[in-house]
Amino acid sequence: MKNAYKCYKNELFHITHATLIDIAYIQLGHDLITENGQRWARNRRLLTSAFHYDILRTYTQVYKDCVDTLIEKWSSLTDQGKAFDIYKDLKLLTFDTIMQNAFSLKINCQPSSKNHPYILAKQIINDRNQILKAKELNGQTYQFANKKERLDFVDILLHTRDENGEGLSTREIRDEVNTFMFAGHDTTSTTLTWTLYCLAKYPQYQDKVRNEAERVLGNDYKINHSGLTDLNYTHMCIREAMSLHPPVPVMERKLNQDLIISGKLVPKGTTAFLELYALRIQPKIWSHPDQRNCIGKNFATDQLKINVARLVHHFEFQVDPDFIPKHYFARVNYPDNGIWLKIKKRN
Repeated sequence: MKNAYKCYKNELFHITHATLIDIAYIQLGHDLITENGQRWARNRRLLTSAFHYDILRTYTQVYKDCVDTLIEKWSSLTDQGKAFDIYKDLKLLTFDTIMQNAFSLKINCQPSSKNHPYILAKQIINDRNQILKAKELNGQTYQFANKKERLDFVDILLHTRDENGEGLSTREIRDEVNTFMFAGHDTTSTTLTWTLYCLAKYPQYQDKVRNEAERVLGNDYKINHSGLTDLNYTHMCIREAMSLHPPVPVMERKLNQDLIISGKLVPKGTTAFLELYALRIQPKIWSHPDQRNCIGKNFATDQLKINVARLVHHFEFQVDPDFIPKHYFARVNYPDNGIWLKIKKRN
């Protein structure tokens, strides 16, 4: 296993996506998760601008507003003294956040406690694309996001261009938005859920996160993007929760050439599974596990820091002794039957 990991990390052989990724084509289309080669490299370069610092810092207020909606909702539950499933509400929180950042749409899904029907990206993209083309033909400048100062994900993808002046097609934009929805919703909500569970299980670390949040953000909790870099301990706890409960539990790749591991041949065409959940908790194999360099890592990290800091500031989280968490390994490390915690409102 050690030798296999070294070969993979040092890119001593070429790999492509395998069966599970082929299935993902049905839902996500041709995106950064499912693509390989030159097409992947081109789209990766084009999407980089969507996660630039100047773009991410404008999302800070959206993160805060969305989590404040959840805080108001949970404040009414603290008097019950009973454990409840936090995962359901955290899914709605991240869905609310991603809809505002991707489409500038406020769908009010959190107070209703219902999963809002998935809004097809195609119509939104087509509408804005038609406006863009009409403005360009008339020599006018397109106003981003209905003249708002903040650019959303669709706005940026519509305007990005490669070295040949070519942009992304409507289909490519739709596929990347689907991926942004998946990566920004499912993986972030599960990471946030497992992080709060870990902090509830180990209250001494929960207190340290709370103290850091109050020191960095202040009593009035006015959040700005520059202050997020000082939430170091909070970030460490999030990363540790991801090591214990990795949001993506397994990766699958297909070898494009023969590979020798410990003197044994693994032939070309073999499908290799990297079981990250098992790998990351084995120090003999991986002594210092690092995080995967995802293009949206900073986007997700900023959101997680604000969510954790504000929730821990307003509430004390306690585990339910009668509840034993279980993992459900699918495309994401879902908590089977949710995560049931008790919360207490702080003065």
